[in-house]
Amino acid sequence: MTHFRVLERGAERALVECLPETGRTHQLRVHLAAGGTPIAGDDLYGPPWRAGAPTSASRVQLHAASLRARLAKRGPELEIRAPLPRDFEAVER
Repeated sequence: MTHFRVLERGAERALVECLPETGRTHQLRVHLAAGGTPIAGDDLYGPPWRAGAPTSASRVQLHAASLRARLAKRGPELEIRAPLPRDFEAVER
């Protein structure tokens, strides 16, 4: 299961926060595509790349802003944060 929240809306794209409960391969990509809203640049689960298309991008527009993990069963929880990459084309204003 994945929880979704729209953070920003643009004319043809939105910035969406995705909070997966499990860590299945391609989980976010599959869930968003199944709902009719594939991730921009995702040629595997979304439409093929077309110049100027709102779903097209130079790469899959998927970014882990933060990750939380416990390295040992009783160890402290570790949180890693990362800023958005420069080429991230989330919402066109």
